[in-house]
Amino acid sequence: MNKFEKNIKDAVESYEAPYSADAWQSLNKAMGPSKATLLKWITSSAALLALAVVGYMYFDTPETILNDTLVTEKSQDKEANVFTEKIEDTVYDTDGHLITKAHTSNDSDSKLITQHTTIIETTVESNIIDTPSEIKTSPEDSASNEISNIAIIKTKDLAKINSLPDFKAIIITSKTTQCLSNEFMFTASIPDQNAIYEWHLGDETIATAKFVNYKYKTAGNYSVELVLRDLVTKDIISTSNPVEITVLEAPNTSFTYEESTTIEPFTYFKNTTQNYKSLLWEIENLKSSILNDFEYSFKQKGRYTVNLTATNEKGCSTTTSEVIDIEQSYNLLAPSAFSPNGDNLNDDFMPKALPLMQLPFTLTIYDRQGKLVYQTTDSSQPWDGLYTQDGIPAPDGVYVWVCQLTKENGETEIYQSQIIITK
Repeated sequence: MNKFEKNIKDAVESYEAPYSADAWQSLNKAMGPSKATLLKWITSSAALLALAVVGYMYFDTPETILNDTLVTEKSQDKEANVFTEKIEDTVYDTDGHLITKAHTSNDSDSKLITQHTTIIETTVESNIIDTPSEIKTSPEDSASNEISNIAIIKTKDLAKINSLPDFKAIIITSKTTQCLSNEFMFTASIPDQNAIYEWHLGDETIATAKFVNYKYKTAGNYSVELVLRDLVTKDIISTSNPVEITVLEAPNTSFTYEESTTIEPFTYFKNTTQNYKSLLWEIENLKSSILNDFEYSFKQKGRYTVNLTATNEKGCSTTTSEVIDIEQSYNLLAPSAFSPNGDNLNDDFMPKALPLMQLPFTLTIYDRQGKLVYQTTDSSQPWDGLYTQDGIPAPDGVYVWVCQLTKENGETEIYQSQIIITK
């Protein structure tokens, strides 16, 4: 006999029909009741019996607690008349273990029941916590012993667990030893993490970019660290191992210069760099030298940039620059015009610096069509305005002269300009 059958049996045995005088009189009169009367009596009795069973089940069904899943909202099961409440606190500890606290309400006091949770280790892979599909918990005995069944917590009923980001502060740099004049480049192994990047560069400088290009101001050894901070709380969430940086001393390159006032003007450059191994002078693709000091004659007026690079024993180099202003062009002190008319005034042409310098040269003169007019290597033989080949006087107009001059050091310089014949 199951529970339902036993409940009906007990209800029928204890049921007492109420006394009705009219019913007994009708029964006595009809010793042999008709089928209709008998059917009415049986129907009435069955209705009363059914009413008694329903009342018994409604008022006397024991309280039951569902144990197949935890519900998220308070509800009433119409068939079993069971009340359950939402689990109020469900958390994980720092090791990934489940800690569960539940509320149940068998009465108005809503007693707090703490569940004893069977620990099931979780596995962390690729920053994702894998929660077991089912975690069984056994209840602690309460004072009233009202909770005695096992609660089953299913993963689908828990709050979704966010994957934890794996923040890594690892410094990558191409070089850890460089000269003072060079920049160090620091990047993180993971360059785009959702965090604040804070670079401690070892000289009290802090940079907050995701990568840093930095030039130290003094030579020495520095310890560089990368700190990652939370975007909201600014708390430190990861710190790199320190990277040791060595900055080598570089030469303090410097020079001076001055302009001469001789027949051929030139600029004299003097090196003032200390503790160097080699030097390199450069003047805008016009001149270069590896000498300690040197001089140069600027032909055309203008502004010129002069660079000096010094290198020390450690291979470190620095470059310094100066801008030189040349106010006048230099063309060997040649006149711009002459008049070969026999009046003994400006009757010939020769750059005035050539006789004074006493250096080897070749002077060549062309007409506007590019035809050779005159050529000489003797400063005592100026051009008299005649064509060299046939001695015919050159007509008035503009002519071009070119002088190739060989300096004392063997270098060759080219000068050129125009000369006008006017009679």
